[in-house]
Amino acid sequence: MSVWEFVGQEERTHRQGGMDQAVPLTDQKGGRAAPTGGTSSVFCARATILLLLCLTAAGCAMGDIFKPHRRVTGDYCLEQWEEGRVRYVLVGCGPTATLKKGHYDNGIVDGSVERVGWDQRFIIAWRRAVARADGDGWMVVDTKSQTIEGPFGEEAWATRRQDVPDWEAIEIHEVDLAWKLLD
Repeated sequence: MSVWEFVGQEERTHRQGGMDQAVPLTDQKGGRAAPTGGTSSVFCARATILLLLCLTAAGCAMGDIFKPHRRVTGDYCLEQWEEGRVRYVLVGCGPTATLKKGHYDNGIVDGSVERVGWDQRFIIAWRRAVARADGDGWMVVDTKSQTIEGPFGEEAWATRRQDVPDWEAIEIHEVDLAWKLLD
């Protein structure tokens, strides 16, 4: 569909020699002919307004779509949100990331990440839960099996971490430092 059809104009009328005459938008060879007369300025104004509206709408959404993020391991990233204060969430950021946003739409661990560590397979994060009833705690994301365990309270975490040698070897960082390390 052409722009002219979008505007809904199959013909344009202009004044020639004191008489109204319909001028088709096709030339002798069947191609589109340029409109003549003052009505083209109306179309240009409409097209310009439409273009500006589209660009404005796209610009408003850019901040939401393209939040700063940095790959942690596998297809999972730490994403930075600025909502009065800076906070971080874990999100899937690649084609093999099957763990998607949590129940409350705040990353895969349903909360803000305050401390985090990782290796080639696991991401361990202390999350502050969005829903207080869910409880804060340690969350373990297994990027190989695409599973999440937790939350573990401090005591349960100390015991559980000793049971899994891979977890015990992971160094945990404050999230602000981790953000810089991932750069």
